[in-house]
Amino acid sequence: MKAPWTPRVAWVLVIASFAFSLARIPHATWGKRLAQVREFEQLGAAGYHLGRTWPDELRIVEWIEANTPSDAVVLWRGTWQGPIEHVVASIGDRLLFDADVAGGIPGSETQLLGRPVARGSFEGKTGRVVLIATRESLSMEIVP
Repeated sequence: MKAPWTPRVAWVLVIASFAFSLARIPHATWGKRLAQVREFEQLGAAGYHLGRTWPDELRIVEWIEANTPSDAVVLWRGTWQGPIEHVVASIGDRLLFDADVAGGIPGSETQLLGRPVARGSFEGKTGRVVLIATRESLSMEIVP
């Protein structure tokens, strides 16, 4: 007596499903991931994380990268949602530190955590760099 056709059909469906899944892997995952890697290489860290969504904020991060030491502490205040989340991934070895907390630490005008506080000249003002974060935007002010 011949075996019933049901197990054969089940095996055919399993093999077809497996083949379909394998056919999708290179296009669905590897292709997209390689495109993301190429885009990251073209735009750089700041451009990739900020430039596509927040171009004005990208200019601020590029200014910080160009005008502050790479081991500096960058002060910030505001909300921890929005573009500030991506600044951390974009400023290299610099640290973000809450400006309100820093205000209560003696000597924090020049140094925090053994690192220099980011200072610079911007729009005619010279002093400490403070990032102001909201959910929608990021701005920078220079505090004497």
